[in-house]
Amino acid sequence: MDKTLPTSNVNLSPFEQWRSAHFCILYYKPPNPCPAKYNLTEAGVINVDPTDAAEYCQQNGCGDYTKSVVLNCIHHVKRNYIFANKATVKQINDTINQVCSSYVANPPNISGSVT
Repeated sequence: MDKTLPTSNVNLSPFEQWRSAHFCILYYKPPNPCPAKYNLTEAGVINVDPTDAAEYCQQNGCGDYTKSVVLNCIHHVKRNYIFANKATVKQINDTINQVCSSYVANPPNISGSVT
């Protein structure tokens, strides 16, 4: 079983599908533009603060990487994968799209002072 290229694991039993999805999250690392704090976890969590949204949502940035590499890998090896928080691949993908679309349309006014 290939940990570094999980999509090459074909015709898998259900257990091996789950394992390959796990490998997509932990080991499948083509050139990753993201700091570790932005990596999707098996819990279904991506740790992005509002102050980090510009960096995360930039074109070809971490949001795009997470969708096109990590979530795509999971989808190919285990289409019905469910994260620990009960989110599906589609829900995580839709959330990234929604957050980044909202950010681009209305960037938060973040300053160093509180009024």
